[in-house]
Amino acid sequence: MVAANSNNSIGIAGVNWNVKLLIISSEEKDQALAVEAYEYIWALRKKYNDTNGSEGAYVVAVNNSWGQEGLFEKDFQLMCDMYNDLGEVGILSVGATENDQANTDEFGDIPSDCSSDYLIIVTNTDQNDELAIAAWGKENVDLGAPGEQIQVAAPNNSYGKDSGTSFSTPHVSGAIGLIYSLKEATFCDDARLSPTEAILNLKRYILDGVTIVPTLKDKTVSGGRLNLGKTVDMVTSSRDHTNQPILVYPNPVKTGFFIYLAQFSSEVDVTVTDISGQIIYHQSKKSSIENSVINAEQWPAGTYILQIRSRDISGYQKIIKL
Repeated sequence: MVAANSNNSIGIAGVNWNVKLLIISSEEKDQALAVEAYEYIWALRKKYNDTNGSEGAYVVAVNNSWGQEGLFEKDFQLMCDMYNDLGEVGILSVGATENDQANTDEFGDIPSDCSSDYLIIVTNTDQNDELAIAAWGKENVDLGAPGEQIQVAAPNNSYGKDSGTSFSTPHVSGAIGLIYSLKEATFCDDARLSPTEAILNLKRYILDGVTIVPTLKDKTVSGGRLNLGKTVDMVTSSRDHTNQPILVYPNPVKTGFFIYLAQFSSEVDVTVTDISGQIIYHQSKKSSIENSVINAEQWPAGTYILQIRSRDISGYQKIIKL
């Protein structure tokens, strides 16, 4: 649009500039609030790791059913960096993309365009297993999940239905919580041994386990919709089936404990880590020594993971120090 004269042109420019200043102020405020909220969650998990589970909370996932359209990582750098901080203590973040049919790779969206490896971005699929009215991005949107006509709590002690990526995203966050709770997998133990490696593996299981959907192919990283059953099968089948039960006694432990090693046919590596993955004991032992003693008298009270590996088999055992 061409202004009628230079004064009008300057006036329009002035109005636009003022609006831009207001938008920037709003973005900075939103970013500060987001970082403050994330820091609270980060601190809970960090304290849990540092105190070996006696304080804090074992947070494994954070759901982000909010965002801002048309923005890129450079506009929300502090917040995007926070996803890396959460990942480093063992928290996998899940974020909703926008509810417009737009390519976030080109037009931007937060948190979609945050580049953290510890972040999963979700779009919305409908009852026909197709992309709903929601954004996509082959580089930034990871997968789809059902988000149309989802039953939700409503006023007056009733229920209603609503739609959008904010209802798709919790399906993925809930899937993460379920996978951590699986008794037939060693995933929780693996996560305590190496929190960051575990959540990167979990992200891979979720993306590799999708059901391919034509309307998501070439529009998302995975090309598909969340398939919890397939992901669970992948997680449980990844368990090392040569794992052997390890006999440890006494357990819980006060001063020290014995490990029975007779079932191992070769030299073994014995490692004990706290729940944050920090190694507090490591030694190679001859398996011909049926009983091996580990002194735990100086260990702080809490939960530890004993891991034994040999050339052929391995095993895990949880140790409780009183």
